[in-house]
Amino acid sequence: MGCNYLDAAACIACTFPRPINNCGDIIISISCVANFVEVYNKYLKTLESEKHIKFHPSNEKEFQAAKEYIEALNAFVMARPFNAKNIKYGFDDDLICVDIRDSSDARKKFHINFNGKADKPDSDDSIYYLIITNIKGSVSDTSISFDLKDVQRVFELTFDNFKELDICLSKLK
Repeated sequence: MGCNYLDAAACIACTFPRPINNCGDIIISISCVANFVEVYNKYLKTLESEKHIKFHPSNEKEFQAAKEYIEALNAFVMARPFNAKNIKYGFDDDLICVDIRDSSDARKKFHINFNGKADKPDSDDSIYYLIITNIKGSVSDTSISFDLKDVQRVFELTFDNFKELDICLSKLK
């Protein structure tokens, strides 16, 4: 497999240490991690179809939840309302993310994590709010919070899976 995944991981990892300055930084971080997960999944499918190698990472259950989380969050923040419907995370067909902020004045809030919707975040360290409207353009009185640390955790799980897969493949040579 070489070090290709390490190069990709290094590019993505550099989005996390720097301070988040604006909505664009957050969107880039989410999108990069979602793409890294997609590369991992496509690589696994290629191994299965072409080499008949089935790989199950040691963190498979947590990774599956993380994968669903980042896919839903990415689709929603990238303003793809018709691809973003995900009832588990509270994303309906008629909602669109219009902004990401570090505070919210919305009357109603809910939080999302790997398990789906939750009443509130575990901590307030790196919480951001998705400001939403419906497709007709009326501003919602609800905001959706998420923790940027969860996005980073998705990256870490994917990177760990690549390392584990690399070790597994090296034993097959």
